[in-house]
Amino acid sequence: MTKFRKRIPQLALALCFILLSACQPTPEERLNKAEEYIASANYRTAVIELQNLLQAAPDNAQARLLLAQTSYQLGDFSQATSQFERAIGLGESDASTWIAFGRALLSQGKAADAFERVAPNLDGMIDNVAVLEFLGDVQYSLNNLDGAEGYYSQAVAISQTSVGGLIGQAMVKANRGDRAEAERLLDIAAQHNPDASSVWLARGQILQADRNFVEAASAYDKALSLQTDHTPLAEMFSSRVSRISALIDSRQLDTAEASLVELRTRFPDHPVSDFLQGRLAFAEGDYDNAQMALQDYLSKNAGC
Repeated sequence: MTKFRKRIPQLALALCFILLSACQPTPEERLNKAEEYIASANYRTAVIELQNLLQAAPDNAQARLLLAQTSYQLGDFSQATSQFERAIGLGESDASTWIAFGRALLSQGKAADAFERVAPNLDGMIDNVAVLEFLGDVQYSLNNLDGAEGYYSQAVAISQTSVGGLIGQAMVKANRGDRAEAERLLDIAAQHNPDASSVWLARGQILQADRNFVEAASAYDKALSLQTDHTPLAEMFSSRVSRISALIDSRQLDTAEASLVELRTRFPDHPVSDFLQGRLAFAEGDYDNAQMALQDYLSKNAGC
């Protein structure tokens, strides 16, 4: 009887463990829930769901792939790269996954890695527009304009509405000083892809490089108006930063100030905001605050 009484707590603990385990969602249920969160652009909650799933089933290739894609949306390119690698190792190795892996590398400025580690796995897919657009972007990032133009032209030859191909061709033309042809290509891209914010981002970049700051700010405005909750966070951020910079350079300082407040609200504590605050204060002649803001920026980026 005494031995039985001593075993009662152990039995109760085991029973609780069994009951708790039975209440836990299955990997399939977690995966379905994560997909629902992704569909509603609730990426941060999707990441938590996927991480919980992978603790129980670390070799779930689909979950790895979704975590990679979701991390990319949130601008966590290092995590995205790691998860794409693991998903590929688990068999998720189609062209779209290799391209996504490559774009995560490009987003970190690792064009050489994308060329060496990703491009060879896309050999023989020259009839795939997405592959050609990606290979063009790799060559463009490596400053090989001839190689980039070749891939972009092949993409447009296959699909005249290829937004990546048309934008790529425009950027190459702009780099070579043919601004008129660049504008023509972007007009075609916008006509075929009226909801593509990337067309207007490219236009803003070209205009800003030409010091047409007022028109550049307008182009970034258009890009922002076309972005949705499913637009990658890094693109949302860079669009706003570029717009504020163009507003400062065009002396639209009140609008720049309001836009900077919005940037800080949406992306709190980001050091780039300190840099922009310094630029804005300098443009307003407030040199003391400009110095303070730029010192804050430098202190947060001391290791860069």
